Amino acid sequence: MKFLPLLALFGLTIARAIPGDSNDDDCEECPVNGTLPDSYVSASAFYEISEKKPNKHYPPSLRAKVTPNDLCFITNLELPPSASDKVCTLVFLFPTQEQADQSYTFSGPGHFTFTGYATGVGANETTTYNNQPESGPSPPAPPEMVPGNAYTIYSGPCSTPDEGTTTVSGSLCSADTTLKFTQSEGPGCPLGFFVELTDLDE
Repeated sequence: MKFLPLLALFGLTIARAIPGDSNDDDCEECPVNGTLPDSYVSASAFYEISEKKPNKHYPPSLRAKVTPNDLCFITNLELPPSASDKVCTLVFLFPTQEQADQSYTFSGPGHFTFTGYATGVGANETTTYNNQPESGPSPPAPPEMVPGNAYTIYSGPCSTPDEGTTTVSGSLCSADTTLKFTQSEGPGCPLGFFVELTDLDE
């Protein structure tokens, strides 16, 4: 099966905080580069999976949950055909609760493990902990993510087909951290997983 370069979005050894200054005057209080460009893709769905209930299927939602050594979530993102000549940058925007203008749960040191899946086989109505999508590239070491930051997970050519949408996906788990949030583009600072689409020459 063909893998898109974007699948390396779960193939770096560590996420890094995004450098630079935010130019969005409407969200001056957001984390540095914690705002969205004109063109982006938001996570279309989160599917919970449970290590303690490995055969239980959870319906999709935009509410993500991670608990130590149990709940993980799988992120589905649908890339449009127009992304074929773009640079895809996967980011996790993680403002504080005050910046996000919503309540969420975070406790622990912020160590997370990403698992990447093959192109076009995101989570669906059959997904469970014991029945996850086909594996793809994954990082050998987990990143650390804490509130008040914006993290880039991967940036590179999208290389998507010219027709139809392309599903890319991966799971987020943790052995020591609880995280529960609702994917949001606003009001307030955006929170969650996004793929930013920019021109190759930018």
